[in-house]
Amino acid sequence: MLATRCPGCGRPSELSLAAPDAMSCRACGYAGAPPEGVAERLRAAGQLLSGLAAKERQLSDSQKRMVSSGAHRLTAFASLSMAVTVPFLGCAIWGGVGVLQSDAPTPHVAALTGLFVLPLLIVVAVAILGLRRMGAQARTLRATCAASPPPAPGAPAGCHVCGGPLEHAAEPFVRCGFCAADNFVGEEALGRVVELQEDRLDRFEVEVQAEGSAVAEAGRAITKRLLRSALLAPLLVCLGFAAIALAVFATLSSIETPVHADQEYTWLDTSRGRCIANVKRRPTGIQLDPGAQLRRERVELAPDAPLDTFGATELRGRILRSRRNTSDGVLGRVERVFGTEAGTNGVLLRDETGRAHDIRGLTGLCEPGPGTHG
Repeated sequence: MLATRCPGCGRPSELSLAAPDAMSCRACGYAGAPPEGVAERLRAAGQLLSGLAAKERQLSDSQKRMVSSGAHRLTAFASLSMAVTVPFLGCAIWGGVGVLQSDAPTPHVAALTGLFVLPLLIVVAVAILGLRRMGAQARTLRATCAASPPPAPGAPAGCHVCGGPLEHAAEPFVRCGFCAADNFVGEEALGRVVELQEDRLDRFEVEVQAEGSAVAEAGRAITKRLLRSALLAPLLVCLGFAAIALAVFATLSSIETPVHADQEYTWLDTSRGRCIANVKRRPTGIQLDPGAQLRRERVELAPDAPLDTFGATELRGRILRSRRNTSDGVLGRVERVFGTEAGTNGVLLRDETGRAHDIRGLTGLCEPGPGTHG
């Protein structure tokens, strides 16, 4: 909106590039020529405006919908956010129940449950921030393209770019007949524009150029931010959760404790030979878990099935093979057995060269093949 001081009362009054030789003041009713030198600067600003592409001052259909029906857009965004939240909510419930039913030490239950709940909280936070940002961007775009209010009841509103009079229309958007800019003529927007009137006489050219491209720039900024939020938010949540989970588990696993005597193990015949499997007793049955690398070879037994088990300390002095670190595996004698803060047990293998190998977790350790001597 272009304005200068009224010659009659000195208050800010709107100007128009469409009529550079005339102005009117809504405060004192002055109607006549603008102050000396203003008309020439208005004509210069009009020539500058004619050199800008008209589409830079026009709204796309999606931008018009965002401005005129912001509440519906926010409702749609909220519905989409709720749909995205459902899988994370299910994961939090499933993970929390699983942790509570597991054999994890009591001090770690809250931490492990938090790892499953954290992604849900992040998604909810991102959705709330997205709603707030989308609402703010819609208000910014609405203010950017809002027409100047009529100087008097019944008079036409003015174009937000050139100040020219706009035709009366039932539609919420009116295209200026002078500069082809789209203007939002909603009552709420027009009321706020009144509060923003100020003297811009010394910056006509800058103001015209800025107003001429403001609509397109605001629209592009909103589109880019929404696309970045939609694409990056789920990825960042997943990566952040994975990084936190790995860091927490690695930290807990690195802290040694006395051996967890309540952990039961058994020997299980697998595709890699006889390997150590963790015994997990549940009311519905017994699961023999040989570890992540052999998860497809887990075995389910009846709750009362006979089973020979042993504790971690019974592995001292035995020769075992681990294939976690190299493709050929590490073969060595168990020199030491220890527990970790993650609730698992580990061993220190000493190979034939005297090198020590710190193995965290016993599942996946297997007996050596035929011909290996201890």
